Amino acid sequence: MVGVGNCGGTVSQQDESGSASAPITSQTADPDIELQRATSTTQPPLTATPRENCAACFSTLTINEQEQFLLKVKDQFPTVDTSMGFLNAITELCELFEMSAEDENLPQALELLDEVLTGGPPIVDEATSLRIQACITRAF
Repeated sequence: MVGVGNCGGTVSQQDESGSASAPITSQTADPDIELQRATSTTQPPLTATPRENCAACFSTLTINEQEQFLLKVKDQFPTVDTSMGFLNAITELCELFEMSAEDENLPQALELLDEVLTGGPPIVDEATSLRIQACITRAF
């Protein structure tokens, strides 16, 4: 008996005279096709606004860092109301960043943010501050 494969995933057995016996059918998963099916679906559009994306940039701050942030942000951004809590302050700050981006002044606003985050005493290290600034830049 000789095994002969074909594209359909079936294997037929033939004797030496060339006459075929009943086909033996086997199915195998094709990982390439399965992967293609999984990745070819369209993702739902992101519904977050630029301000919401900006606010998410601060999500890595711990409760203690958030409290320190509120104490220091008022010095660099006097128009931000810190009395309503961290989330409100971040929302207002992101509004300022959005306006700064529209006026092409975002780099200057981010310098002030870096001073809040890393100036004495620092709230976070420089790498964390840079990650937050890069995230904000991507948001706008």
